[in-house]
Amino acid sequence: MPWLVVLLPGMPLFGPPPPTPKELAQKWRRELKKESRGMDRQIRGIEREEAKVKKSIKQAVKDGQPDSAKMLAREVVMSGKAKERLHTNKAQLHSLEMQIQQQASMLKVQGAMAMGAQAMGLMNQMMSVPQMNATMRAMSKEMFKAGMIEEMMDDAMDSVEDPDTDEMADAELEAVMRDIVPGLFGDVKLPTGGPQTVPAAPVAAPVPAPAEPEVDDMERRLAALQAL
Repeated sequence: MPWLVVLLPGMPLFGPPPPTPKELAQKWRRELKKESRGMDRQIRGIEREEAKVKKSIKQAVKDGQPDSAKMLAREVVMSGKAKERLHTNKAQLHSLEMQIQQQASMLKVQGAMAMGAQAMGLMNQMMSVPQMNATMRAMSKEMFKAGMIEEMMDDAMDSVEDPDTDEMADAELEAVMRDIVPGLFGDVKLPTGGPQTVPAAPVAAPVPAPAEPEVDDMERRLAALQAL
């Protein structure tokens, strides 16, 4: 006697049933947490490199190589901006995760999940982050198939470059140099206990510019930071 198979509405003919909205929400939150941990690793890596560059700046100043020190200071400024972008992206990831969790908690009341305008806005912003583009596109596709959004998100627009990337302000570089090498520009603080004579800062003897391979290495690191 042949078996009679009854297909319920929405049940696929072959393969396992599609994930429930709750399962999708759990999956998306895991992916967002994974991306956030990756950004933490990036930040720690930048900070390690930043510490090395600061030591190199001190050595360049000591050796009387102002051009080399200035180029290294430029790298420190760019690494700081890269960290700021990563912290901003992390905050957006956390906000999106909270939005997904909130929608999942309302499943029992509403009977369905629908992504709000705030969550969609956060996803659109994250689409412009190169490291997050693939994750956001995949999430958008799954949300569209689950009926949570009306249309899939388009690819993000080209990211806008920092206007200060090519022409970084001298004041910004000088501030970094002052922080790393106190007294470099003659701003030595007077000791407490009354006015005293401050000895003039010694003038370093000119030293030939660094070799070309060292400059190339600095430029490669700057390009890597700009890409974050």
